[in-house]
Amino acid sequence: MSLCMSITWWTAASSSRRPEAVEEAQNFKFWLKEHLRPEVEVGIGFYWDPCWRDHAFPVAAKAFLEKNVSVGIRKQELYRMLHIEGLIDPSNITRAQVNYWVAEIESCYYGEKDEDQMRSASNFIRREDMGEKGFEQTLYEDNDEFQAFAFTMPFWKHGRAVKKLVTDSTFKINAMRLEMFGMMANLGRFGVPLSYCFYNKKVNVGDPIPSQYQMKRLRKEVLARWYRGLYERDLQSIFLLTDKDVGQIWAAKESLPNTFVQLCLKHSMDAIEKRMAAVDMRTNPYCAKSAHETFDFIDPAWQTFTDDVVSGNICPEEYRKEVKRFFKFHFNAHPLIPDLMGYCLSQEEVHERSVLEAYSFCKERGLIQFWGYLWNEWYSHLKWQIFSRVSKTILSMSRTTNLVESHWQKIKQDYSHAMNRPRLDHWVYIVSEKVCLDMSIKLKQFLGRREFPS
Repeated sequence: MSLCMSITWWTAASSSRRPEAVEEAQNFKFWLKEHLRPEVEVGIGFYWDPCWRDHAFPVAAKAFLEKNVSVGIRKQELYRMLHIEGLIDPSNITRAQVNYWVAEIESCYYGEKDEDQMRSASNFIRREDMGEKGFEQTLYEDNDEFQAFAFTMPFWKHGRAVKKLVTDSTFKINAMRLEMFGMMANLGRFGVPLSYCFYNKKVNVGDPIPSQYQMKRLRKEVLARWYRGLYERDLQSIFLLTDKDVGQIWAAKESLPNTFVQLCLKHSMDAIEKRMAAVDMRTNPYCAKSAHETFDFIDPAWQTFTDDVVSGNICPEEYRKEVKRFFKFHFNAHPLIPDLMGYCLSQEEVHERSVLEAYSFCKERGLIQFWGYLWNEWYSHLKWQIFSRVSKTILSMSRTTNLVESHWQKIKQDYSHAMNRPRLDHWVYIVSEKVCLDMSIKLKQFLGRREFPS
């Protein structure tokens, strides 16, 4: 069996030097034959003249983009339209070039590019025409410790009086890698964004790495300032749904005194499922004596220790389905919802029955580590006020933060799909001029009851 090797010998030499190039190639071929096995066949092909092409973007294509970019046509469609109109040659002009010029043209709409992306975004939001549209900057801070930038949307005048708000965060959506928080109002059939906040903790070269406690404390303070700015602008919400983010929870509790913070059911279920499936994790110390002082049916002798390390899962797989069942039931419990006998329990009775069911389940199966986790993270008096819905006399029908999560997904798929982490000022332009416009049209249809059959 013979092996073949093909080599392309490329040279940009003039025609007068071609004989020398051929001789060099033949010498290289003989050298290969000497150092390879004899049965290997070496073939050399010549590619004399490189094919130089003019990759400059056509002027007519630029004019076409300037005319159609502001309409909101997707970049894939623009590339196809340029080809159909005969303005570009697809074998020479790539899709990436079209994306680049679209970004350059859009940058003219939000002003000159500043090296500081956050300052450029702030200047764009504070423009007079943006203020007339209803945009308002509520937070701007850029110091040695952190960066923070927040603004409200034109929907604020409609959404600030909505009783149920939803907040969540996302990452890696802009070039500065700022963590982004959003607050949305549920108008019954769809959600509209009320405010956005960007945050980043600075870690300068040579500075000591901050502890987790310092980073969480600073993050909570920034979120509290964002919430406080919204509260000062007449935020009237009663419920605020969030994920199991301690910083967001305590920042909202401190800055929104009239708002009840409620956890997202989906995030809560994901958290407990992840903990049940975890392997070899150290558990936080559980004080049975303190739990017994709260509920006397808890055995003070059934105790975990500080240095306990669980080998394997703290909850075997055969028990997890039942745990998720009663956990979801406890999450949804409320004094306004009667039990199986038709009685409406008080807040204290709902808490006691929930703890009794979870405790009895773990005690009968010897799941001391799992019960310690449930008590510390969910069923203690402090965590129960966050986890449950019983501490409010009214009941919210919203249970998840899917409203914000679908909003992030729609922005990434429909508006910034062809841009890998655009500049912050460009991202703010997309949200303010494209996302806001589409949602304004949807809001007019909703307020005019066009969504309903005529």
